[in-house]
Amino acid sequence: MMFQTNEECHSYLESIDKLVYKGNGTGCPGVFDKVMCWPAVAANTLINIPCPNFDGLFDQKKNLTKKCLNSGVWKGINRTNQPHGYTNYEVCLTQDSLRQSKEILNPDNQIILRIIDHIEIVGLVLSFFCICFSLFIFGYHKNLRCKRTKIHLNLFITIFFQSIVRIISYIDRFLFRILNPELIAYESQLMLFSKAICPLMITILEYIQMCNFMWMLNEGAYLNILLTYSVFDDNKKGIMIAYYAIGWGLPGIMVAMWSGILLNIVGINDICWSGFYNWKTYWIIKTPIIIAITINIICLINVIRILASKLRENRTSEIDQIKKSLKAAILLLPLFGITHIFEVYEFQPQNWYLNLIFSIIKAILVFYQGVFLSILYCFMNNEVKNTIRRNWLNKIKFKSKCFERRNGRRRNKNSNGRAAIEGDNLLDMQMTEITKTAYTMSKTEDICI
Repeated sequence: MMFQTNEECHSYLESIDKLVYKGNGTGCPGVFDKVMCWPAVAANTLINIPCPNFDGLFDQKKNLTKKCLNSGVWKGINRTNQPHGYTNYEVCLTQDSLRQSKEILNPDNQIILRIIDHIEIVGLVLSFFCICFSLFIFGYHKNLRCKRTKIHLNLFITIFFQSIVRIISYIDRFLFRILNPELIAYESQLMLFSKAICPLMITILEYIQMCNFMWMLNEGAYLNILLTYSVFDDNKKGIMIAYYAIGWGLPGIMVAMWSGILLNIVGINDICWSGFYNWKTYWIIKTPIIIAITINIICLINVIRILASKLRENRTSEIDQIKKSLKAAILLLPLFGITHIFEVYEFQPQNWYLNLIFSIIKAILVFYQGVFLSILYCFMNNEVKNTIRRNWLNKIKFKSKCFERRNGRRRNKNSNGRAAIEGDNLLDMQMTEITKTAYTMSKTEDICI
């Protein structure tokens, strides 16, 4: 029987008088192996209990087995260094879970996983710093703000938090392998402090990932509406409220439903919701993401269609049409999240070399998204570069005028007072004009990127 804590298991065993073996001779005490509760049995006894209820991961029709040795200890104690011995949960795995487990443990696939891990870590760190720099630029230069850049900002924020959570997760697993190699029941260093931390991290990561997909959906919807409906008024407050509801609200509702179901079925235990992506409950999160990516694929096709029709109207050559359409598609791929298509629609080649190449491409497209978006929509964007240039020129001019004013006062200290006053008044007028110009530029709106 499944329990969440050692105390609950012991209370149950006491209630059925199976916590301590009371028969003739020696026997093994009732124990909790971090997942299942095992009753006390006589020595040299093999006990079978049904597999735990982990939908999609374990098959409940199968049975777990544990042996009590002649010495009155559970078999496997030397391996786990725990009084509850060792429980082989692999026998409970469904066919799909068993296949995935064998693929992961396969030496060839282990090489691929190590390569992918390094690519992912580098991509996450680069994305984190690029997104930080982009957020600083958009936040510091207020005249870059408009409806479209607000959507960009929210998308960048989801990537920022996603990078942080993933980096913490990698560090946590790395520390766990080094500091506690003998603990096989746990999956996280943080779980040693509290069992709730690992499920909480998974829940936060799923929420941020879903927000990321929803804001990419907002990007696709916004651009399509602007191109399709010429009379569309994007200045209405209700438009941004709708985007915020889709981008932040909908994922919150779906992830809350999903985590609530898992808490009810599994609870908080030492396996940290292992294999949750195989369970049927994960479709609560996966279905909206698949719908979002599918809609954005349609949006991308529609944008290219509109662009091609406008190019034909302008009598652009066929080669130029193809070039500009391809350029638009490449620019929109990371923005619309089309680069995540292989992650959402599961596909894995059987050939080892093809699988390696495919896994590397998928990791680059997914985990370097922050780098691609920062380069395309911030660092290389002409409006951003021109705005930064104008703002810095205004600051330089303002400082140079202040410097000239101070020097002018020193030179004219012993000259005619009236002339000095007139000079100061003239400089004050010039400074006022410069200040007004800088203020006006800082208030400029509707520079959409």
